[in-house]
Amino acid sequence: MERAQEWLRDKGFEISDVSHIAGLGYDLEAKRGGEVRFVEVKGLSQRGPVAMTESEWNAAQQYGEAYWLFVFVVEENTGWILSDPVGAMEPSPRIRREYILHDIWDVAQKTCEVILKNEPT
Repeated sequence: MERAQEWLRDKGFEISDVSHIAGLGYDLEAKRGGEVRFVEVKGLSQRGPVAMTESEWNAAQQYGEAYWLFVFVVEENTGWILSDPVGAMEPSPRIRREYILHDIWDVAQKTCEVILKNEPT
């Protein structure tokens, strides 16, 4: 979550951590002027499918392009941000109240901004 907050602050956003509020469907509210973004943060050890809960999926549908999915891949030490994940791809059928985004990396390479890419220390 710290990496996402750091990147958002660098872009001039004021951030509120709302991850403690159950059922919102996102972790951070980011505001810059009149612009508001609803940011869900995911951390993966390596590239693979990304699971979104039903509340995350519903929030992404509700907020559209204002909903950002931030995915940090530890193995690559890289962060990706995807605006409007619902509009960008189709999930696999829902399993246990989760939506699985199997093709996120194909979509990410075409449409996402690589927001953090640090050399391993």
